[in-house]
Amino acid sequence: HPDCPNFFEETEHKFCVVRNDGCFEWVLRSISKYKDFLFKDLDVDCWEYFNSGFVILNKKHKPFIKEVLKWYDSNVDNINWAEENIKASTEQTPLNFLAKKHNLDMKHLSERYNLQDMFRKNLLHIPALHTNTVLQDSLDYVLKSGWVYHFNSVPSIAKDRDVGYWMKRTYEELYEKD
Repeated sequence: HPDCPNFFEETEHKFCVVRNDGCFEWVLRSISKYKDFLFKDLDVDCWEYFNSGFVILNKKHKPFIKEVLKWYDSNVDNINWAEENIKASTEQTPLNFLAKKHNLDMKHLSERYNLQDMFRKNLLHIPALHTNTVLQDSLDYVLKSGWVYHFNSVPSIAKDRDVGYWMKRTYEELYEKD
């Protein structure tokens, strides 16, 4: 969004994330299953669980990222199994557990930096799914709600209002309006 503040000025040189504010069933299932399967001795609180779609790190996090890559390489078969059987994250939930394990000094930024799950928040209008006439075919609420947009969980049944439609429409609204 053109009005987005410079988020790099808000980092305090910490590992910055945005809380996952989407489907709690998915988050809780992912946490529970990964804990049972790969992280038996760790707990991740769903209210601190972050979305990996928007992460800010700096040079001091390089050792942590090397540990993440090393962990991923040594667990790739388990991660592939988890993706197929848990039907959840391949990197987001492990990253949450590894950040907890390494006790990273984290800062949670405003959800406006990763506005997620917009359809479930009734910010995107799909006529075939909404019979409520209050909902309008407008991006006003989206544009007022966030600065960085994460177009996830848009129902695939709405071919004319899929992710590509909303991304293009948001861009045009923000940058091609007269």
